[in-house]
Amino acid sequence: MVAALLTAIVKTAFLSASTPQITPPPSWRILPPKKDHPVKIGFLANERNYPPSMNLAFEECPLTVDEYVTRVKERTMRNPEKTYRDLGSIQTRAGIGRLVQIDSKSPHGVFHVVQCFVRSEKGIHLITSALHEKHFMSYLSTIKKSMETFEITNVLFDDNSPLAEKIQTMIAAKGTAPKKIKQLNKFLKKNYPEKGIYWHLLVLTKFQKQLRENSPLQ
Repeated sequence: MVAALLTAIVKTAFLSASTPQITPPPSWRILPPKKDHPVKIGFLANERNYPPSMNLAFEECPLTVDEYVTRVKERTMRNPEKTYRDLGSIQTRAGIGRLVQIDSKSPHGVFHVVQCFVRSEKGIHLITSALHEKHFMSYLSTIKKSMETFEITNVLFDDNSPLAEKIQTMIAAKGTAPKKIKQLNKFLKKNYPEKGIYWHLLVLTKFQKQLRENSPLQ
């Protein structure tokens, strides 16, 4: 599973100089990203029926957050089956964003979509969570807390940190790349559980890239 996710992350070229990050709710699993798709990563709760979901997407555009939200509202209001609510501002680690809620009825009940919009230099980052009415109240606070962790960073970890030293030691050690990736994944889960599975995956992706660059076959 880890290998497949790493491959998907590499193919999307999502790990760049400025990397969007978000800490999903605890115990949620990652959904592999698709190449050339606006959704960069997705997460799914461990529920049997209509599990809550969250994804992180990006749209390159010149619009401000307020202008973008206005377009979302206009598009939503054209559909009589949907209801739009402006939930105001939200403070994320990447800055202040806007929060909206879109409700829609279906044969299976009411679905609530909560979206967070944050502006960066090149466009709008969208964090979207979809929840069935049976899960809405119990997950809403958790979803909001997760959205607040959104950040855009140039550094996953400090080059002089214990983690950096651990990685360099593992790169120099004997062993296959899959085995080293498995060992580092176990190390991250044990020593950095608060960082969340997505940060773990980004670190593993960077580690995989370093292993390839240091391979004698390159």
